[in-house]
Amino acid sequence: MEPEPLAFAHDMDALLREYSDFLRSLQRRSVDTALVTTLEEKRLLVHVAANGWTVDDDDRVYESAEALLMACSPAFTQHWHARLLEKLQALDATPITGGEE
Repeated sequence: MEPEPLAFAHDMDALLREYSDFLRSLQRRSVDTALVTTLEEKRLLVHVAANGWTVDDDDRVYESAEALLMACSPAFTQHWHARLLEKLQALDATPITGGEE
């Protein structure tokens, strides 16, 4: 059974919301398609479907938008890892509160 188009819209919304600052530009073309320009100025027509994420000029299917963008853009990979490190450091700096008195 094919997923509802709303599922694709949700995936595309997440891509736009979470990663637009890791890319030069990100333009939604339809519920399941976006035109992505990487920081390296590489233009990608990206699609999301039931089997994963694809790019027009590539036969590979990626499990996630992150995997696709990491494969296509070294700058995206650097930004993604930097943000992950920031989040991990923030967790490390958070005081642990518990039942200790």
